[in-house]
Amino acid sequence: MTLRMALVGVVVSAGMAAAIQKPFEVKLSFVPQDSVLALAKPLPPSIIERPAEIRVEDSRVLAEPLDIGEGNDGDTLYPIRSEGDPIKFVRDSVLRVTASQGLANAKPGDRQFRVRVVRFWVGQFHKAVGAMYVSEVTLAYSLTDKTGKLLVEGANAAAATRYGKARSGANCSEVLSDALKEAILKILDDPRLRAAWESGGLLGSARPFWPSLV
Repeated sequence: MTLRMALVGVVVSAGMAAAIQKPFEVKLSFVPQDSVLALAKPLPPSIIERPAEIRVEDSRVLAEPLDIGEGNDGDTLYPIRSEGDPIKFVRDSVLRVTASQGLANAKPGDRQFRVRVVRFWVGQFHKAVGAMYVSEVTLAYSLTDKTGKLLVEGANAAAATRYGKARSGANCSEVLSDALKEAILKILDDPRLRAAWESGGLLGSARPFWPSLV
């Protein structure tokens, strides 16, 4: 069962009419917890010395590109919508994380690191007091050399949860930031990605990592 289905079930199982409200708009900010940084393993100089052009693209399939999740107030459902372009937010955040690990975004670069946003979602689950926030971020990636030859590709996913206030834009940003940062750090820690980045040799498809998101 997906978290979206579970969110709808919170309303339906309680015997309430799932009335849809107007969207709750969120101004996204990148505010990951310090503990997420503990996942990072230093990149070797052999990777840092090979500059890459870093691209972030949208691969979500949505009727409304600004939608980033759903919430409920107990008897009503509502879309959670970003005030601005969520992919620009992801792009800026990915560049911040990669720069913090020593990677320069170079045009042109010896490598092209392409990150595709497959899922960028947050849910707010109504509680008697406050709310529970859950986020899911799935990123696919590919690495090519400067001629465009594919070196390696794969995918990774991460999730985060936090108890907070109802209809809190800050709480939405917090869990999305944690999951996003964790997903990109796990990609950078992929031994197949690191080997391909260093050697320039074809390694094929990296095995995706799909954590339990429930």
